[in-house]
Amino acid sequence: AEALADAAGRGVPVVLDKPAPGVRSAVFFPLSLKGELLGMLEARRAGEAEPFGEADVRHCSILGAQVAQAVLNARLYADVQERMREVQRIQDQLVHAEKLSAVGRLAAGVAHEINNPLTAIMGFADLLRREDGMGEAQKTDLGRIVDESRRCKRIIQDLMRFSRPAPSVKAPVDAAAVAGAALELFRFELRRADVTVVRELPDGLPPVLGDASKLEQVFLNLVVNARDAMAAKGGGTLTVRAEAVGANVRLSVIDDGPGIAPEDLGRVFEPFFTTKPVGLGTGLGLSVSFGIVREHGGVIKVDSIPGRGCAFVVDLPVALVDAKESAA
Repeated sequence: AEALADAAGRGVPVVLDKPAPGVRSAVFFPLSLKGELLGMLEARRAGEAEPFGEADVRHCSILGAQVAQAVLNARLYADVQERMREVQRIQDQLVHAEKLSAVGRLAAGVAHEINNPLTAIMGFADLLRREDGMGEAQKTDLGRIVDESRRCKRIIQDLMRFSRPAPSVKAPVDAAAVAGAALELFRFELRRADVTVVRELPDGLPPVLGDASKLEQVFLNLVVNARDAMAAKGGGTLTVRAEAVGANVRLSVIDDGPGIAPEDLGRVFEPFFTTKPVGLGTGLGLSVSFGIVREHGGVIKVDSIPGRGCAFVVDLPVALVDAKESAA
């Protein structure tokens, strides 16, 4: 063992005579390249064979250098593959961002043209409903017109927010506290849906630079989606976690609902894409959330195992604190 440690430390092969029963001779040579020890190789001769000589050791050293180079090449190849995947991910985000921009411009025009006549429909239907000569059945039908018009109005408001987001007012924000506030706002709805909430929101995480109201909108969207997903099985467990990861604060919203089909994972942030039943979703919540997180210099990702649940992960960069402020 001491001989092997010495060989590894000095980067030179070592020959051992009868190191084990049935072994006539063995040579151990380190696999090292550019001063880095990658591993050790061993060659043996059994029985009555001649022990390893100097020529054998030279050959082993040449083989060791070739194996070390092969190991290094494999590492470099794996690193290149990982970098290529990262480049592809960034390209996908850029393409998606361009889609959002194009849809946003279209949505702004459509929302403006629809909003005015819709307001008139709501107003006249409400006036008719209040007329004394209207029967109960007619009032009920007019009430439906008003309710559905209001739903359309909310969709248009979502479109307007999506196409022309309000300017952010950014300040150092406790992202864990914002996530906790979103949970409090939706606490009754979660309890009514029989959803158990697991909060992992520690104090003392570094602040992020952001607009608290917009970030709260992101977490509300994620929590609402999780609630809706678990409703299909009559409830479940929602885990909301915050943690520091490198130069980011990571917030995860994890549910144990039915999950997202693999063919849909790449589309969840597209405008108007939704897997919810008709009337329960506009398909804009995650698109808006994607834009808000991107505006904050962050990244939002989704991972899912069908039948086991879904996890949305938001990484937000830590706010840079001025040296004078930190000293104070």
